[in-house]
Amino acid sequence: MLKHFNMFFSDNFLKCKYIDQCSGCQIAHLDPTAQIDFKKNKFIDLWKKTFSVVPEIEFRRPIEAQFRDRVDLTIQRPTIPHGAISNSSECKQEYQKLGFYKKDSRDILDIESCPLMSKGTSDFYTEVRKIHFPIQKGSLRIRVSPAGKRGIWLDFANEDIKKLLEEKNTLIELTKICDVVEIGQKRKKLSQVEGQFKLTDPESIAWFETYDKNLNPIELKMNVGSFSQTGFKTNKALISELFKVLNPTAHNQIHDQKWIELCSGSGNLTFPLLSVFSNVIATELDENAVESLRTTAKNLNLSGRLQVEQINIHKPSQKLEDLLSGVDGILADPPRSGLQGFLEVISRLQKEKLPKKFVYVSCFAETLIYDLKILNDLGYNPNKIIGIDQFPHSTHCEWIVSLSRY
Repeated sequence: MLKHFNMFFSDNFLKCKYIDQCSGCQIAHLDPTAQIDFKKNKFIDLWKKTFSVVPEIEFRRPIEAQFRDRVDLTIQRPTIPHGAISNSSECKQEYQKLGFYKKDSRDILDIESCPLMSKGTSDFYTEVRKIHFPIQKGSLRIRVSPAGKRGIWLDFANEDIKKLLEEKNTLIELTKICDVVEIGQKRKKLSQVEGQFKLTDPESIAWFETYDKNLNPIELKMNVGSFSQTGFKTNKALISELFKVLNPTAHNQIHDQKWIELCSGSGNLTFPLLSVFSNVIATELDENAVESLRTTAKNLNLSGRLQVEQINIHKPSQKLEDLLSGVDGILADPPRSGLQGFLEVISRLQKEKLPKKFVYVSCFAETLIYDLKILNDLGYNPNKIIGIDQFPHSTHCEWIVSLSRY
């Protein structure tokens, strides 16, 4: 059974001239109701392969367009024909493509504009498109902060990064339109030192925001290249639905419980947890995310209630088992690969030592349901499922599943 609530529908299909070509919006040809049915039925079909009873599913679709405050793109420049002048404005315009992959292709579809981008992101993207990148192919991320700052992360090959630093003109143009430029897998910050471009240590600033149980915004420190949800509006919908399963009390009372969070990132779900429970252990592997999380907690005077552990939860370890001692609940938001080794650890615990509550957040239903089967064998029964359509017009969806042991 499916319950629709708090949905905003436009009367028309998504207005985009690239719908038939772009791989980003695979089901944009369907109206919003049909898209929801598609996602719900896909989830139920997967569920029925593992479980005999399909629970009631609530579903929320908060917005139709202009919600992306973070966008990942690809640059592609085919080989310039013999005789063409590589630095001519004509060549720059004709041969550089910036956009998303075409459907069923490894070619890039050059996108002039995207109706999913927020106004701030769209304006920023228009300016980024004017810049010539002297590389064959590479990835970039653009984002705007809640305060309107602009950031770009260039995830290029080392030889292309070297070329950029030597060529300089592209970086000069980027610094005119960006507050922060990050380069490479280590997200080094582009800085000018004595008139020369240098790559310096990453710097965390408030690129994103999460919310407390009253849905007041909380600034999240991170890098431009850090993982985050795609936009502020859709993330607020996710957090508000999360609170429905965490059951916060009135009058700002904090439950005297300890929870552990798996794959915390920069703290998008950590601080909502801290607004409900007295103590939280946050586990995360990425070093930059760990440091950003600690910085945000310090700024909010929450370090005394938050224990941050840099650990790979996908590999079984005694340390991970020790962290589960005395924990009342588990919140997991793993990558597409799921919980993996953590399930081995929790399976080794004595049943009476297992936490009573487990909340699983995932955008990949296949591994979510696979992991839920193992948790169900440990006595965890799903009692609430909520779909939050953070990715309208695509085949993807975010799911929150609340489980309990009795």
